[in-house]
Amino acid sequence: MRRTGLKNGMTVSFHHGFREGDKTINMVVEILARMGFRDLTLASSSLQSSNSVLIEHIKSGVIRRIYSSACAASSPRRFRTV
Repeated sequence: MRRTGLKNGMTVSFHHGFREGDKTINMVVEILARMGFRDLTLASSSLQSSNSVLIEHIKSGVIRRIYSSACAASSPRRFRTV
């Protein structure tokens, strides 16, 4: 990921999640967090309850903004409490 030229404050984009089975976004953001990235914008066509682990990355400052056309969490309150 370092070779991509990603820097703090840039946008990471994911075209599509596979409903509740997709953990790609979670895995990539976890790696970015371990690499020390901060203030990232997450652009994803959708987010599901399986992506609720992102809340910790929002709280810690890894993710600063989210752009998504759908947030279909089984418990939407989980995302609204951030």
